[in-house]
Amino acid sequence: MLSLIPAQHRDVESLQNWLDGNGCLTQEESAYLSYHGELVSLAPAGDSATLQLEAWVEDRLIRLWRNFRKVRGTARYQDRLTVM
Repeated sequence: MLSLIPAQHRDVESLQNWLDGNGCLTQEESAYLSYHGELVSLAPAGDSATLQLEAWVEDRLIRLWRNFRKVRGTARYQDRLTVM
C-alpha cells in the first residue's frame, strides 16, 4: 500500500463528473470520492509530458464545448424570438 501513488485530483474530479452525469450510484455510494487523501491510483503514472499535453488539450476542448453550447443555445433562443 505504501508504494501506491496518490490519486490525481483531476482523475477523481473526472470520475465524480461521470458519476454525476450518469446517476448510476447514490451519493452515499460515491461519498468515498470526497476523501482525496485516502485515494490511490492503481494504474502506473504515465509520462508526465504526455499527461500534461493531454490535460492541456482536455481543458481547451472543455472550454470550447462550453462556449459552443452557449452560442448554439443563444442562437436557438433568438430563433424562437424571431418566429414569434
